[in-house]
Amino acid sequence: MAEADAFIFAALQQSGMLEASSQGSSWSVSALTSDAFIAIVFQFLTQLQTSDDNVTFTLPSTLTNTPVGVAARHRVGSKLANILKELGYAGDCGYNHFLYPKEAEEQALEQVQKQVDDTEHRIAAMRKVLDRERGELQQVEQHVLETQTTGQEMQKQLARQKQLITMLPQAQANIAKLESIFQKNAEKKAEIAQQMESARDPLLKEYAQLESQKSNRKARCRQLIREMKIFRSDMLELTGVIHSKMEGVRVLERIHERQLAKLDKKKDCQDEGPMTRNMYTARIMDIIKQVHKQKQDITKILDDIKGLQKQMNVASEKLKRTEAVAEDKLYTAASKSKTSNSGKSEAYVECYRKFAQVRELFEELIVLVGDVGKKENIARDLQNWISQLEARDSSSHLDKVLADLESVRHENGTLQNELRACSA
Repeated sequence: MAEADAFIFAALQQSGMLEASSQGSSWSVSALTSDAFIAIVFQFLTQLQTSDDNVTFTLPSTLTNTPVGVAARHRVGSKLANILKELGYAGDCGYNHFLYPKEAEEQALEQVQKQVDDTEHRIAAMRKVLDRERGELQQVEQHVLETQTTGQEMQKQLARQKQLITMLPQAQANIAKLESIFQKNAEKKAEIAQQMESARDPLLKEYAQLESQKSNRKARCRQLIREMKIFRSDMLELTGVIHSKMEGVRVLERIHERQLAKLDKKKDCQDEGPMTRNMYTARIMDIIKQVHKQKQDITKILDDIKGLQKQMNVASEKLKRTEAVAEDKLYTAASKSKTSNSGKSEAYVECYRKFAQVRELFEELIVLVGDVGKKENIARDLQNWISQLEARDSSSHLDKVLADLESVRHENGTLQNELRACSA
């Protein structure tokens, strides 16, 4: 390998690709870097292109320095490898031969990697030592704090002991002073207790008054709730009575229609001869009497309904006023309990919420009852219309009406002839 390296070195020096000052003994192909290898190949191809006109390859733009970017280096290496293959180089040649580092650089990289790994291990060991030292430092700091606290307590005890020592030479005088101070403190304590007692009595009275007001409000709320329940039951009962009255009206209407139909059939069976004016008038009068009787019944039922509606309105107004008073009482009690931060504030708030929920449910019940009544009225109207359509027989009634009209005309002609004869 040394002879081959020397031969290649001499050839490169003769061609001017290496400087004459280069030492042939230390030069080798394996020591070439990728940048130097790319520069030598580029110079060789440039000289070949200038000396031989038969070559057709195109070199990249003039390379002063090897590209730094990976993509540019890959592109230059691929271009040079393709040109060498076009010139007839039969060996293995690719971009990797121009890009990968030399053996010495690889060995240097391995050594650097080993140094990096060694440094990381040392850093990890130093971190462990540092963590251990930090833990010991925290323990020392905790011990210092405990020692300082103990020292402060000892200083306080020392100050008290010094004070006692200074008081020992004049023990009787100091005892007298302490007794006078104790007497003054006892008098102040008795005075404060008397003031507390004088201030405590009105507070206790106010507390008892508030408790009585609270119990009265609770009793009033319970009474209002009972009245509301009674009013609701009365309203539901009135609603049932109204529905029963309406059902009675519908029954009376059906009975009236059936009676009219029976009366018409009965008179049709009895009238074998032609319809006269008197018979027609009598039938009309019977119908009018039946209508008047039906109107009286309907008027009576309507009066009952109006009376029930008035009672419902009165009960509803009273219920609304009761609800307003109860809501006001509950809201006031909840607000006061919140401001006073008492333990029963949540109970008052929950009571107020339940009251609001009951009121909403009752309103929904009223709307539902109204909708049911409307639907029942619509169903009743449809049933009456269907019964009227079923009872109606237009062809037979038309024949009877035409026959009655003909008989009335005949009777009118007879009466006119008699009138002319009488006037003549």
